[in-house]
Amino acid sequence: MHIKINLVGQFTGVPCFETSTIDDVIAHFLQHNDIPLSYAPYCAIMELRADNFGYPLPSDALVIKYQNSSLHFRILSMPTDSIDQINENFQEILFNQIHRFIVVRTWSVSDEIVLTLAAFKCAAEFGQFSDERHKIGFLTNCIKEIVPADFIASHKDKDLQQKIIDIWYKQTQLLYNVSRQKTISEYIKYCQQNVLQYGTSSFVARMVKQKDKTVDIFCYVCISAKTVMIMNPDAEIVAKFENQGLKYPEPGSTKLIMTSDGDQYILEMNGIQAMKAIHEFLSKSMSKDEE
Repeated sequence: MHIKINLVGQFTGVPCFETSTIDDVIAHFLQHNDIPLSYAPYCAIMELRADNFGYPLPSDALVIKYQNSSLHFRILSMPTDSIDQINENFQEILFNQIHRFIVVRTWSVSDEIVLTLAAFKCAAEFGQFSDERHKIGFLTNCIKEIVPADFIASHKDKDLQQKIIDIWYKQTQLLYNVSRQKTISEYIKYCQQNVLQYGTSSFVARMVKQKDKTVDIFCYVCISAKTVMIMNPDAEIVAKFENQGLKYPEPGSTKLIMTSDGDQYILEMNGIQAMKAIHEFLSKSMSKDEE
């Protein structure tokens, strides 16, 4: 049988047996894409459940149990190695996944970062900038795949395209005659250095208590293997905690409490159990990476 896996908006069929596990699926996927199995700890098969959140499946779970589920391949634990040490085929998947996060606002980044990554995306997909081939209007049919929808709504089309093209042109000057792979590497390196949410899984929430104040603030909760960040929509860190400062509630609760140095933050959010499952996955992944 084949299991259908969603990979950044595209479906791929993975051959499986009745005894195949989630680990087997990940191994097949990596081998099929010429990626070393040493990258397996970074990867997960996520099950999209009724609450519309993704849950990483146990590595030893039998795939046949999930043959009717909506499954997604995801790089959950992002490598922080120097970019030249990351497998190029793995970079390709990471590049596509990150850009999807930017476009659908899973990650919150500044306008400058949105435009810079949009220009890198153009260079990766259309090559280096050319006055003859890339005039204003060239991006009209694909702009929704390059920048977030709210970004498009808040800019005039020609002005937005001009901003992207200007940065694309400057990148071409700096990275003259480089390959698509080199452009992707530069994209990821830029994210490692400038995107605070790189390496995290993010959830939207409303902060209802900040230290000793009652508030009502939209925010992002960003979790990694070691820390938890609360970020505002302007991509600024409101608070940062070690993992032990986060206490998960019982299933069904929408209230998340974090404490650090005596300060307390209370958030209302959905998907807390999915967040907990991802947190556990990231902790295990870090342990494997340190072995």
